[in-house]
Amino acid sequence: MSDVSKFAKKDHSIGFAYKSGKFLKLVNPDVKVSRLFGDSWNFDFSPFFNSIDFFFIDGAHTYRYVLKDTLNAIRCVRKGGIIAWHDVKNAQVLNAIFKITQYLEVVHVLNSNICFAVNTKDSIKVLEVLTKKLRKYKK
Repeated sequence: MSDVSKFAKKDHSIGFAYKSGKFLKLVNPDVKVSRLFGDSWNFDFSPFFNSIDFFFIDGAHTYRYVLKDTLNAIRCVRKGGIIAWHDVKNAQVLNAIFKITQYLEVVHVLNSNICFAVNTKDSIKVLEVLTKKLRKYKK
């Protein structure tokens, strides 16, 4: 479990209770799924760099968190792996996705609240941009 950032309560944008992971029971039991809990702003993702096939971002639903989560996803997902974002119809999430589309091809799943992208060799550009953009936020 990671420490909670100073943004966690301020940026929290979900106004209702929900049960995390309720759809995981639909996943084929042969598929290895690891769920990690904590504040993604401070979570140490380094043990997972370049080792993940599918990274699902469904976090604080705010601009800065989506950028930070995307930065971590790019670092963790192998080339050719998939990064997916949930709740993309949320204004702050959508604004972050628009920023990301300047550097990665992001595809929206029709009639859904999901977007995805394939991690490519061009993702290094996104890493550089997001790292610079996130420097203004302190832990």
